[in-house]
Amino acid sequence: MPVNAQNTLVVIRHGIFSDATAMSILETACRRILPNCQVDNQTYRWQDSILHSGVTLARHIGQSISSQPAFNKLILVGHSQGGLVCRIAAAALLSPSDFHAILQKLRASDDYYYNVAIDELSALVRETSSLNWPKIVGGVAMLATPNSGAITYGQLSLQAQLAVGAAKHLASLRGWNNFDELTTDKLFRVFQHIRVPSAHYLSVSGSRINKFRSLSVRTLSSIPVVGRLGLYLDLPNDLVVEDSSVDISKAPLPSEIEDLAVQYRHVRTYTDCIDVSHTAIHSNSAVEQVLGLYLPKW
Repeated sequence: MPVNAQNTLVVIRHGIFSDATAMSILETACRRILPNCQVDNQTYRWQDSILHSGVTLARHIGQSISSQPAFNKLILVGHSQGGLVCRIAAAALLSPSDFHAILQKLRASDDYYYNVAIDELSALVRETSSLNWPKIVGGVAMLATPNSGAITYGQLSLQAQLAVGAAKHLASLRGWNNFDELTTDKLFRVFQHIRVPSAHYLSVSGSRINKFRSLSVRTLSSIPVVGRLGLYLDLPNDLVVEDSSVDISKAPLPSEIEDLAVQYRHVRTYTDCIDVSHTAIHSNSAVEQVLGLYLPKW
């Protein structure tokens, strides 16, 4: 049963190659699940560093809640890369001291990357020191979010690794500063040093290729010549992110979530042979049902 959420702020952030308009169905779903909530669904530069986007979002949220004290609950919902942006924002709000300390420790390796985040985090702490974030931040919902990275070397064969290397070089030339974070452990080495003892986390994965389908990447990879193209992916997957990458409990590095058993849930929307693609998971009715089970409880 939906609950009256007039004091709840829901923040939605899109993934790469996308914008706020693409999240309109998800925004409508959140309004159905949490009637009378206020939704912040804005376009951001997805090409920017995920770390920078996340701490900037945290500061934006701090300013919004400071100016509207009636808000006593915050829920973040992110699709794909947007889920990582929301994770960063939640960690910045809930564990600013740990966050600041690890950025200070790491910045010698890349001054600009960490200094920008440090400046935003310092401003956030100054501006919102009177707010009780553990009581305000309800949780983070992530839809097809690559919580262990996207297009990882574990997913692809040697031939595809070469293609990823070329793509990373092209991305750097075009100023896509987020690409390196998505394809390495750079961002996740920040998460592993932060601890968030409160807040709920939900990850939802979809699968366009799964064991119920007659034609899969496994089938294609069994063809002698085609198999050499590096098409094989661990199943299930949505052709962009593997289920094992979405599930934080399977991440190779520790997450910021202090107690996974209590604070975290991972839900697969392909259990009943639902065909969910990466780019459409945020507008899938089965996903709305999943969000409807968890968000009102946060």
